[in-house]
Amino acid sequence: MLKITAIAGVILLGIVRLFHDFDTPTKRVQPENLNAFIQKENILNPKIIRLIDSKSYLFSDEMNTIYVYEGNGNSKISYGVPRDGVVFGGLEKGSFGLIIHNNDILQHGSYYRLIIDGESKTYDYNRETYLIVQDNRIWNPVPQVTIEFLSKQRKTLFKQTF
Repeated sequence: MLKITAIAGVILLGIVRLFHDFDTPTKRVQPENLNAFIQKENILNPKIIRLIDSKSYLFSDEMNTIYVYEGNGNSKISYGVPRDGVVFGGLEKGSFGLIIHNNDILQHGSYYRLIIDGESKTYDYNRETYLIVQDNRIWNPVPQVTIEFLSKQRKTLFKQTF
């Protein structure tokens, strides 16, 4: 009886894996689909950062635009207005994107702090121009997020609520 149960379990696991494998490629961002999207939307010189297999952020400096592209073909577009050299966009549950052209942040930034619902968390910042901020407290449609960039000495370089 134990052998039959074990064999049935292995067969069931194989079937589940088979269906998962069929489903996964359609959710992943396929390079040819992403390239077609870039061409269709006429995105100039995009910087592409993959968040997970099924989601990528595309940043366009020329247009101050942040796109979120999902492997199933869905996309969101955020046209941002720079605030002191920082463009906010691509708000999703758990993440958003920033285009950073603030020289003080790029030259002296070492940390960023997210303040959400009065609770702050600090993360390392590696002076990226294109940054995906991830935190499970970020929620769409009302972000109510304050981000603060700090120097190595923890001096505030930039603080803005989006």
